[in-house]
Amino acid sequence: MKHETRELDNYFQNMISALAESSNMWIIEHPEIVERLNIWDWQSDLKKTERKVLDLYIQSNFNFNIGTIAISWDSYYNLGATIYFAPTNEYQEWKSEDWLDFDIDLSDIINPIFLGIEDWSTELGDELELFSNLFSGIIAYAFINSFESSAFKKLNKTEQYILLSATCEDSEFSLIHNAEEPESYDLYFPINTPPVTASDGHGVLFGQAYSYDTKHISSNQTRLGFVPDSIGSFQQVEELDLSHGYLKNLPITIFLLPKLMTLNLKANKLKTINVWLDKLLNLTNLDISNNLLTELPNTLCSLSKLKQLHLEYNKLITIPKGMEVMKTLEFLNLNSNTIVELPKLPENLTWLNLYNNQLKSLPESFKNLKNLETLVLSKNAFSSVPKEIFKLTSLKSIELGDNIIEDLPDELLSMPNLKQIRVFPNIFSIEKRKILREKYGERLFVGYDTSESSFMKRV
Repeated sequence: MKHETRELDNYFQNMISALAESSNMWIIEHPEIVERLNIWDWQSDLKKTERKVLDLYIQSNFNFNIGTIAISWDSYYNLGATIYFAPTNEYQEWKSEDWLDFDIDLSDIINPIFLGIEDWSTELGDELELFSNLFSGIIAYAFINSFESSAFKKLNKTEQYILLSATCEDSEFSLIHNAEEPESYDLYFPINTPPVTASDGHGVLFGQAYSYDTKHISSNQTRLGFVPDSIGSFQQVEELDLSHGYLKNLPITIFLLPKLMTLNLKANKLKTINVWLDKLLNLTNLDISNNLLTELPNTLCSLSKLKQLHLEYNKLITIPKGMEVMKTLEFLNLNSNTIVELPKLPENLTWLNLYNNQLKSLPESFKNLKNLETLVLSKNAFSSVPKEIFKLTSLKSIELGDNIIEDLPDELLSMPNLKQIRVFPNIFSIEKRKILREKYGERLFVGYDTSESSFMKRV
């Protein structure tokens, strides 16, 4: 007779209710997830997981007595878990050579729930924990039920074995069972806290109460899909973190925060930025990376105090002309866009990343970046090393890999501060690499001759 799984069923029902009532805009826009869960026969998938556990027993060769079975959910792919078997029920005493580990893949169970839905494990946000707890529970109950099987009874085990939930990244273990035949699994369900209410001198944003004098506000990745207009009431705020909020637009009141210095809009769904951006006169750090931007307002160039600008992982083809007036800008990341041409850039830049764009050349004005120390030009369409970089007297590091560059010019040898040249991968032959290594010495890295990833295929 199978062990009782009432705890698992209760968790599953509570989870469906929580998802149905979620304020996560991504979940709201994907109602098929809840619909699929409502018709999901999890009991059948539990039996399927039990068969995987039994196969593991049969196929594995244990040459020690089992004292501990530990389950560690794979929080990177979120499609299964690693199972650790150790000879003692005191996990502090484990030695690396003492335990065996095996993977249990649940992709055949999980993928149908998210069929046709991209990036679900990142877009779920905080609700991802609901799923990882559920599937960890299914694996745990599969093990619990397997303890009655002949396959398990044939294994050598200590008199009292334990089943653990393990987080191997930081080596924290929480005890689930400590019995000869455990019968239940305590599933942790995040408790919904009562809503926060405003009080004198405080307002509520993103489920938290903030003093109107606060200097830092974070949306805590709540993924509400909007920012309340009331954010304009927090006139003293200096740091505003709205990352991972599933935002498609921003209220004008954000641009009326006179003391704002850091604005984090990373990983949203923004296609445009309001032209009122230039009202943020004290802004020094702006992160709009991982959005859907195809263009930027010219008012960006009016941010006279801006020092760091993150624009990576967008869909930009160009950036505004007139950026050279941004005298304080030192850090500019344009990684992974589709930029084909650069305007004149601020001369105080010290760090510039142009990786994974469509550049074939650099503007003549590029040679004026006399303070530039780090430059990334990898994965573009350069057929030779741009001559403009030879004038960059402060340059310490350059990356040129994944271009169709056939040779490195001697002018690089004359650059006084250049300490690191990375051209990886490349189209150089092994013989050409040998010549270049002799010429440039340790400052040059062109990859490993025995590694296919070091070589580009000629088009």
